[in-house]
Amino acid sequence: AYPLLDQTGSAINILLCMISGELVLALTVLQLLRFARRTADRSSLAGRLDRYADILSEGNPEPQSCDRGPGRAVSALQLFNLFDFFRGYIKDRTMYYLDPNIVRPLCAKYELSYAERAGPHQVQWFVSHFWG
Repeated sequence: AYPLLDQTGSAINILLCMISGELVLALTVLQLLRFARRTADRSSLAGRLDRYADILSEGNPEPQSCDRGPGRAVSALQLFNLFDFFRGYIKDRTMYYLDPNIVRPLCAKYELSYAERAGPHQVQWFVSHFWG
């Protein structure tokens, strides 16, 4: 009865379908970008761990187990180098982050402590900590 109105209604429906399709596409792309950023963050830590493992291997090419005690210490310089290398990931976090995310992955291949992996030193001062 009203052909002009029918044509206009169809055109509006087509336009609305196109807009909603573009909106869905934009939201999908946004989600993919967020996922890519999270994956890149994780893989960048993995790459950083690989690079630091190479550095540790240069300084201690054949890490070995040693007896617990004063000969199984980490030097202040070793701790500083570890912190400095991973500063962007550590930020203001504690050892509760550092241990499972950085220290253990660096030592897992050898099943050794960090001191043994990095090259143990004779202790000069003993500093203890409380994990509880």
